[in-house]
Amino acid sequence: MKLKKLTVLLFVFLLSIPITLSIFLTIDLLFLSPVPIHSKKAVIYVFALFIMIISITIFLFFIFKWILIFFTQLQKKTENLSSGSLQESVIPEANSRILQISEMEDIMQNLEKMRLSLINAQNQKSRFIMGISHDIRTPISIIKGYTEALSDGFLTGPEETKNGLDIISQKTQELEGITETLIDYMRMDLNELTEQLEPINAREVFHLFAKSSELTMPIYNRNYTYNIDIPENITILANKNLLLRALDNLFTNALHYTKNHDKIHFDAHLEDKCIKLSLEDSGIGMEKNELNNIFNIFYRGQNTNKQKGLGIGLTVVHDIVEIHKWKISCESEKGKGTTFFITIPLESYSDK
Repeated sequence: MKLKKLTVLLFVFLLSIPITLSIFLTIDLLFLSPVPIHSKKAVIYVFALFIMIISITIFLFFIFKWILIFFTQLQKKTENLSSGSLQESVIPEANSRILQISEMEDIMQNLEKMRLSLINAQNQKSRFIMGISHDIRTPISIIKGYTEALSDGFLTGPEETKNGLDIISQKTQELEGITETLIDYMRMDLNELTEQLEPINAREVFHLFAKSSELTMPIYNRNYTYNIDIPENITILANKNLLLRALDNLFTNALHYTKNHDKIHFDAHLEDKCIKLSLEDSGIGMEKNELNNIFNIFYRGQNTNKQKGLGIGLTVVHDIVEIHKWKISCESEKGKGTTFFITIPLESYSDK
């Protein structure tokens, strides 16, 4: 049954009650009551009854009007949500009388929260897919660089050739992993990614990243050092591929904004029942007022105009850290360098 038709039937039913009572009362006064019809008491009684009927009618009219308006708006808003149109707010205008009914306001507020959650999920999904697509460029450029170096004869010695082939093999595997992650990501939501977190050995994964970064130094000519001071039995709950991708993005960022012989240092240690990671460089640095924007998608600092890229890498790092419920921060000074910090709290690791 249509809501409008049901509302009319309910309205007629409720209105018929006082009308029926008034009819019986009138009959009683005219034909059955010993009190004369012209009695003041009878006239007042009948008049009060009709006032009650009118009041109830007006009251019911506004109640059902509000209910009809509410469900009409609710139908329209849910149709917009179901069609994927998420830009229009679900909350009615501020002067709407519906807002005076708390239950209706709660329903609208919950729908608005759902709309904002859908928008946030869409934005995160788009940003993450774009970020992984951006990550594909890094291993491709390294593979291309070492392939050209081998082809042009720049790597002549057996040891140099072996190192070059090892890097090409490693980056090929990394590219394969990124592609597989992208395919898997297309099949799931970000919430499902958090369900794929598993215990991994913290010391091993950070050593893997540090050694991998060290292998790329001959082609970039930076002064790279690292320090990993974490017990062997510490495990963290993480997605290994995503964690390595976040660290690699930070490392790539440091490479882009440093020059020959600049310093890059990676550090991992325990502090205040947390795992503290830091990646420090002595590159061009940033102004203090830029630090609030560096994790925004497509944002590129004032000192980065000569660098290629879309400003996605740090956004990917931020999203990965959020997936793990960790914390990331940055300190920088123009002309002196930048340091990124990742904090893995006690709840995220165990010492089994």
